[in-house]
Amino acid sequence: MPRCARAVSLTGYYHVFDRGNSKQIIFEDDSDRYRFLSDISDRLARHKVAVLAWCLMDNHFHLMVDDPYDNLSKAM
Repeated sequence: MPRCARAVSLTGYYHVFDRGNSKQIIFEDDSDRYRFLSDISDRLARHKVAVLAWCLMDNHFHLMVDDPYDNLSKAM
């Protein structure tokens, strides 16, 4: 079932998260985590979305981002 459209934040702050299918591991080791952080920070920076905080677990991640120009969908 599809999710509802994301509500636009008045502050520009968003909590972005994702989890592996059936809670599968998405980060095997620290090199996977470093690569993810490098890739996502480059992509978000190109669209002027700032990563404020992150938490990377074995099977999911959380990002707190600041998106003052409403570019989060383009960036992701």
